[in-house]
Parts: sequence; structure tokens; C-alpha cells
Amino acid sequence: MRAARPLLLRDGTAVTTKQISDAAGIAEGTLFRAVPDKESLLRAVLDDAFDPAPVEAAIAAIDPSLAFEARLVAAVGILQRRAQDIWALVTAMGVKPAPPGTRGPIQFEALGELFAAEADRVTCSPRFAADALRALTLAMTHPLVAPSERPDAQAIVSFFLDGVRNRARSPRSCPAPSDESVPC
Repeated sequence: MRAARPLLLRDGTAVTTKQISDAAGIAEGTLFRAVPDKESLLRAVLDDAFDPAPVEAAIAAIDPSLAFEARLVAAVGILQRRAQDIWALVTAMGVKPAPPGTRGPIQFEALGELFAAEADRVTCSPRFAADALRALTLAMTHPLVAPSERPDAQAIVSFFLDGVRNRARSPRSCPAPSDESVPC
């Protein structure tokens, strides 16, 4: 699978089992002892990309001595890389999205635990905070949804924690909508 993935990213499903076996340093016949056919190998590569375990482990391994925001930035970076890797792979393979309900929701427990450790600093449940941060990260990372200026992990965390409202001003301190001379 490790040998097949970069070839799939480069050539899509046009990659041959010969190319894959050469990249893996094994005979093509040996490849077919591991998988029954090319389609099974492609499915295994895709399933591996969707496996949440490596991301879960990476988030759990974030240094707990880091500041809360720094831990969130590290977690968002991990989520962004995962999303980008998956989207690149499914695009290269021409995979259509799975129908709703065919894949269960993925909840990264380690992300929830990161918020649970700082529960007094958030205004909602740790699980909701984790789900909301993950959803924002996916939306702001997806190439078809994200704005033209894709934010990095630090920007996503800052937006998530602080929002867009300027808290130094009250809503009444803004000029009336017809007054465009003073930006608010």
C-alpha cells in the first residue's frame, strides 16, 4: 500500500500492478499473493487513508505541556494534512463520495480529551468543541469549500477561539449602515 499510494496520486487508477510491484521491490506475482486483484489493492489504499488510528495517535502524542492554543494548532495541522491527503487521493482515484451513512462518523477521542483537559476555558462540552473545531478545519481546508486564501492551522485556531467579532467595540459603537465613511 505504501508503494501504491504515491503512484495513485501521480497516475490515478491507470497505475499498473507492475508499476506498484516494481515500486514495492517485489515480483508482481508476490503482489497477487497479498491481494486478489488490483481493485482490492486500490480499496485497501483508500481504506488505509481513511483509517483514523494514525491521526488519533498523532493528536494523543501532542505534548501536554504546550499551551492550550499551541496544542490546538498542532491538532489542526494534523487534521489538515489528513484532509489534504484524503482529498488528493480520492481525486486522483476518481472516487465518488460515499453515500450518507455508509461510513460512520469519525470522532477523534484525543481531540475531545484535549478540550476536556481545558474544560474550564471553553463554553461548551469538550465533545462539541472537538467536533466544531474538526468541522471548521475540514471546511477551511477543503479545496472546493475553502476561501481563496486557505488559512493555516494558526489562523483556524485563532478564528475558532476568538471569532470575527471585535470585542473592543460594542455593536452600538458602529456607525449606521448608511455611513460608509467609517469601517466597522
